[in-house]
Amino acid sequence: MLEERATVCREQPHGEPELAAFEDEATWRAAHLEARAAGESGTLWRFAALEEEGEPFSTLISPENEPILEKVLLRLQSRGTLKRVLAALPKSITKLLARIARQRTESLWNLDEAARRLWETIGEVMAEGREGDLSSRASEGTHGLPGRESPRTVADLDGHSELVASSFGGVFYLLSLILELGMAEALWRACLPERAVLAHAAAALLGASDDPALVLFGGASPADPLSPIAVEQQEELARAFAEALLESLPRRGLAEISDAHVRVVGTPDGRLLTVSARETGYVLYARPARSAREARAALEAFLAIWPAARPVLCGDPALAELDRRGRIRVTREKHAAPFLPDEPGLEARALLAHVTGTLAHLFIARLGVDSLPSLPELVTRYLALPAEIELGNETIVIRLPMERIDLDVRRAGLDRDPGWVPWLGRHVSFEFLERPSVG
Repeated sequence: MLEERATVCREQPHGEPELAAFEDEATWRAAHLEARAAGESGTLWRFAALEEEGEPFSTLISPENEPILEKVLLRLQSRGTLKRVLAALPKSITKLLARIARQRTESLWNLDEAARRLWETIGEVMAEGREGDLSSRASEGTHGLPGRESPRTVADLDGHSELVASSFGGVFYLLSLILELGMAEALWRACLPERAVLAHAAAALLGASDDPALVLFGGASPADPLSPIAVEQQEELARAFAEALLESLPRRGLAEISDAHVRVVGTPDGRLLTVSARETGYVLYARPARSAREARAALEAFLAIWPAARPVLCGDPALAELDRRGRIRVTREKHAAPFLPDEPGLEARALLAHVTGTLAHLFIARLGVDSLPSLPELVTRYLALPAEIELGNETIVIRLPMERIDLDVRRAGLDRDPGWVPWLGRHVSFEFLERPSVG
């Protein structure tokens, strides 16, 4: 029978390629994963199309493929090969699966019995195989305890009862904005480590590298280098962040889209096309522009997103010539220079500039203040707040001095509790104390 022959994954074809038939796509993909776990997929002609897609779970772990992902996992479970396949996965993929398993098991009311057993099994397998992975556990820990080795992740701080002192308690105001913009989810969808990126962004924003808040904010240490960022990943995120900002700025009538300045900026790694707020220099969009062709592509991608009616876009004559839509107004006025983090790699520098600029811009826009602060002024006034931070099994509590409550921040709702923060695996909240024990 053709079906019987098709399910024998280790069968080698003879002569010209034969026809292979599988019950459905889920069965085909499950057989492919079994073959990869056995180290044989490269020799099996029937999986050539799937091999061309790259890492199978990078394709399956995406919102549009959620139904097929669960079907594939159920097939593996029914065939008794689930644990073997999971054990053979790259660490980056097991982290993602651990997170998905946790999310699924926390909403059991929405699962049928088979799906519930599946995700519980996956969660157990991930728990057995992890070594300090933040996302696979609901209770990973705190940072910067005196006399202790510098922590690399939130997990390194787990199990300590001491309160942790930080000079930048206000940085946690940005968590709600990250959640609103969907930044962490966008990083995850682009297959980038959101914890590392957010930790590096916080370090760049604050101009600090060793404060406990950095590990507790991002979930990883900014001292660890970022993994390489592909051109396609950076382009995907540039579009996602710009679209999210444009959607968030007018929300609830609290802010408007600002005028911006488009320019090409030189860096040690090459040139970047940046779009920044004219008065503050906060970067609202950034992409590599190593050549005129790359600069034109970056500019056209940006103009396809940015509203045509307003705001005003200013730029130098060279960029105006590249603008086929005629939307850039030539200016030689001096506007605030864009803030570019000192991060190795052009794509990484562009990504961190975009993250930090977007967060700073949305934060100040929501405040509605007349005097727009530069980045150092923003940090000094709003983020550099002495705090004590307490880490619980499923909570992070940031305690700030009562006298440092800012009325503009309060009116904008920026000091509201962020609530559940997925990349930290904890519920984050603020408390304001009359007599703080730190600071």
